Amino acid sequence: MGLVILVAIFLLPFDGGSSTLYGTVWPKISNLGQTQSGGDTAKLTYDYIWIIAFILLIIAGVVGIFPLGTGVLGVVGMAMITVSPYLVYPNDSAHALSAGAGFYAMWAASIVSLGASFWHGKRQEAAPPVSVMVTQTQNVGTQSPPPAKTAKCPNCQTENPLEATTCSKCGKALPKAT
Repeated sequence: MGLVILVAIFLLPFDGGSSTLYGTVWPKISNLGQTQSGGDTAKLTYDYIWIIAFILLIIAGVVGIFPLGTGVLGVVGMAMITVSPYLVYPNDSAHALSAGAGFYAMWAASIVSLGASFWHGKRQEAAPPVSVMVTQTQNVGTQSPPPAKTAKCPNCQTENPLEATTCSKCGKALPKAT
């Protein structure tokens, strides 16, 4: 949705004519020095609101991979643009906002992005927890292991490994195992 917001800012007509949001706000940014020295507080307030909203919408478009950020920044920016003419110039219909395709596209992208972040969050919460069950069995019995096979020395009676050929104690030859 961030890309939709960026496309709407730079390519789609924002007002009733053919001007994009960028085309509307950039002259306000570039002529801000003249506006500040002009003494018209209402115009300065109006221009600042639009500049701040424009910056918020640019950030919303850039962080498009994060639906919650895009949605919140987009809705706040669009709300500022939508409400500002009525707050700054309450009795002047000449400043009423005439909306174009870009205006509606940014509102839609912001709302869809915000809704997607909540839907995505609920979907993750609904996933069942994954558990791993390990079963181990142990044979417990009274049997002892079979005795090791050894060869007894006929001379000193020392137990030697079956494969030994001489006694480990006295060194005499052991009988061959059969």
